[in-house]
Amino acid sequence: MAVPACLLHEAEYREDDADLSWCVPLIPGATPEGLHVEELPEVQAATLVHTGPPESVGPSWARLFAHLHAKDRAPSLPLRETSLRVGTADGTSWMTELALPWDGSDARARTGK
Repeated sequence: MAVPACLLHEAEYREDDADLSWCVPLIPGATPEGLHVEELPEVQAATLVHTGPPESVGPSWARLFAHLHAKDRAPSLPLRETSLRVGTADGTSWMTELALPWDGSDARARTGK
C-alpha cells in the first residue's frame, strides 16, 4: 500500500524556504481537479529508516550521503521522505524512510579520478 511522501528538490537543508513537493498515492488514471499529477520514476536509492521526530533526520541524511560517497556514487534529486508511522506529539514514535537516489554512473568516471 502506498503512503504519502515528500520530495526534496534540493540536497541542502533549508529551514524556511525549502523546495519540496508533497505526494499522495492515487488510483491509477485518477486526475483530481486542481492538482498536478505525475508518476514518479523508479530509481536506485540508498535507504534508511529513521526513528524519531521529523526535525531530527539530519544525521540520518548525513549517513546516507556518506554511504554513497564511500561507494563512489553521486546523489541525484529529488530526495524522498516517506512517513511510515506518525504518532506522539513529541515525535518519538515517528518512523520515516529516507531514500537518497544516485544517478547510476560511477563518480570516478565523472571526475576522472
